[in-house]
Amino acid sequence: MGKLFNLKKWMTVADAAQHLTNIFGEDVTKADVLRLALDGRLRLSIFVAYGCMYAKRVHKAPIPEFLTAKSENFSFFTNADWVHAVVVDQVFRLTGLLDLPMIDLDRLEIENEYRRMTNETRLMRVSGSLFYVEDAGQLYALYDQLDHQFSMEIDCPATVDEVMRRSAGTDYTETVELPEHPSSTVNPVNH
Repeated sequence: MGKLFNLKKWMTVADAAQHLTNIFGEDVTKADVLRLALDGRLRLSIFVAYGCMYAKRVHKAPIPEFLTAKSENFSFFTNADWVHAVVVDQVFRLTGLLDLPMIDLDRLEIENEYRRMTNETRLMRVSGSLFYVEDAGQLYALYDQLDHQFSMEIDCPATVDEVMRRSAGTDYTETVELPEHPSSTVNPVNH
């Protein structure tokens, strides 16, 4: 897979396991590839070959002071100095190769797949968690479009942007699991 490997933008987890087996001269399994990704040694991506994934932009925001303050009744502890803030007024359609930043449900999904492969107990999801992806350095949270048929009363002279902002706030919900069609991939450029 030497010369061909250098031409690929991405490969499947199984192809990555085979490639690492050839490099190391010892058996590397798909579970090993997932563990390497969970440990930050490889970058996992998903490849959306058809259709799209809906997403909202995310930016880092400072943690509000009240979450780090102490009082006699409570104290909050954090090991970070920022939180992820979702920009809720715009929805993007993402396709192609999307990196998994491994920070929330995206990490849990890979961890649970690793645990399934190694016959370990799966971890539980925490309410309020999100799936994240990165595209061209921008962080996004994944959302599902609600299935209902909707009609929106438009106040003239509403712009298309105003209508889309209203729709972004009401017609999408947080993704609770990755759809079946994206393939988990390893991006050879990033390892």
